Amino acid sequence: MKNLLLLIILYGISQAFAQRPDVSARCKEEMKKLSYFVGDWKGDAAIRNQSGVTTVTQTEHIEWKLDGLVLSIEGIGRKEGNSMFHAFALIHFDVTDSQFKFKSYVKEGFSTNAYFTVLA
Repeated sequence: MKNLLLLIILYGISQAFAQRPDVSARCKEEMKKLSYFVGDWKGDAAIRNQSGVTTVTQTEHIEWKLDGLVLSIEGIGRKEGNSMFHAFALIHFDVTDSQFKFKSYVKEGFSTNAYFTVLA
């Protein structure tokens, strides 16, 4: 009985995904608007917290994932060899909302969901 129920559930899931339209072309076209971000970046940055302002050397590694559907961003800020800031983010275009979605994570365990619009 358990096996039959599992087969029915798996079949239903596969049919639900099989009926979804392929929107990847639209997503990729929208994501191209962010292509100028791709690359490795380095420079000085300021971190502001309760202790004040700290200047760090910031590096950013930004690359395409999933054949241009997702942009991954990893930023690390170092001072005297120590990691003072470390974050990771993913950006994708959501066709349901017609918005870019941004999900970020920091080494302290927090995360943020955001959205944005690309201006001309």
